[in-house]
Formats: sequence, C-alpha cells, structure tokens
Amino acid sequence: MKSLPKGRLFRLKSFGNDYHTRSAIKAVNSLNQYIEFKIQTAILILNHMKNTNAIGLDDKKAKKLAEKLNVLLANYSIFYQNVRGYHWNIKGEKFFELHLKFEELYTELQLKIDEVAERILTLGSVPQHSYSEYKKHAQIKESSQVSEGKKAVENILASFKTTITLQRELLELSGAAHDEGTNALMSDYIRAQEKLVWMYSSFLNK
Repeated sequence: MKSLPKGRLFRLKSFGNDYHTRSAIKAVNSLNQYIEFKIQTAILILNHMKNTNAIGLDDKKAKKLAEKLNVLLANYSIFYQNVRGYHWNIKGEKFFELHLKFEELYTELQLKIDEVAERILTLGSVPQHSYSEYKKHAQIKESSQVSEGKKAVENILASFKTTITLQRELLELSGAAHDEGTNALMSDYIRAQEKLVWMYSSFLNK
C-alpha cells in the first residue's frame, strides 16, 4: 500500500485535532449555557417562593385581600346581629312570614361569616373577632329596636347593597392576584344576594 507523504499526514492529523477541539469547545459552551439557565431558573423560583404564601399567592396581594375580607367580615357580623334582632322583635300582620324569612337570612349570614373568616386564615392572615373592631370598620351600622317589617326589610336591602359592593371590589382584587378561591366565593355570594335583593324589593313593591 502506498504511504502518504509526511507533510500531508501531519496536515490531516492537525485538521482532525482542530475539528475535535472545536466540537469539544462548542459542547462545553452549550453545557455552560444550560447550567447557567438552570441556575437562573432556580434563583427565580426561590425568589418567587420567598414572596408567596402557603398557597402560592403573592404575599402583598394576599395581605391586601385579607384586609378587605376583614372589612367584609365586620359588615357581615353587624348585619347578622341586626337580622337576629329583626327576627326576635318583628310584629304585625306579616309576623309569621318575616319571622321565618329573617331566620333563614341570619342562618345564611352565619355561614358566610365562618367562610370569610376561614378564607382570611387560608390567605395567611388573622380574622377580626371582636365587635368593637367590627364597629370601627363596618359601613353597616347597628340597628336597635326595629319591630316594623317594612323598616327591617329596608335595612336589609341597604345592607345587601353594602356587602355586594364590597364583594365586587374583592372580585376585582382576587382576579388581579390570581386567587381563584376568593374569586369563586365572592362570585357565589354576589349571585345569591342579587336574587335576594330582587325578592325583598318585591316585598316592598319596588
């Protein structure tokens, strides 16, 4: 077999060495880029985890939601006690009808108080639980000695207007925070209470 000249053999070896060197360098650069990408991704995830609560929501947004939910809780608590008073003290020809309707309403309000308080806890905050705090933050005011059906229903409608307005604000806040739990809760409350507004308004021939 005819052998290649020494110079040509050297050039072929050099070419082979250069090719493998370039390939190795390219592979190392690609690996370094991949590792850097993974490191940056891990840093972003860690920073995100530092700024989120136990259910993965932004801490600041969750705190703002909890503060607004505490305002709703305060209003529901005053609303609840007012309706219990209407239930106890109602008089007149509509007594039997309204006595039962007010019992239904305060039972529903009691459930919502518990749900709102538990949602505040889920968001990582503490629900207010004293009436002195409720009175400071609630737009709904305490009723006293209301025994006339028409007046009680008018107060209930005014209270629903307050709670529905607050819940719409919470709907917007929870949407911006990607808080589906609070968002779904507020949506359910609004839908049910809008129907009750229609029913109580019909009672007053409005």
